[in-house]
Amino acid sequence: MTDKVVKNENDVRIGIEQIVASILSKFGPTEVTLEQLLEDYSNKSIAVNQDPETKNFIFELTDIEKIESEK
Repeated sequence: MTDKVVKNENDVRIGIEQIVASILSKFGPTEVTLEQLLEDYSNKSIAVNQDPETKNFIFELTDIEKIESEK
């Protein structure tokens, strides 16, 4: 998994810290195990979609293979 800066339609730079902060703001403290924190996520990517009605962003962890097969 790489730390890439995402640009939305208004050309606002959104980094991983802003994404994590917004998720923590919504859900509050989130507990993860040491194993989860140190897990190898190199075969994963963070997918970002936007709900067309609410304009809310949807973040999910997805397999890179799945992304490649959808191209």
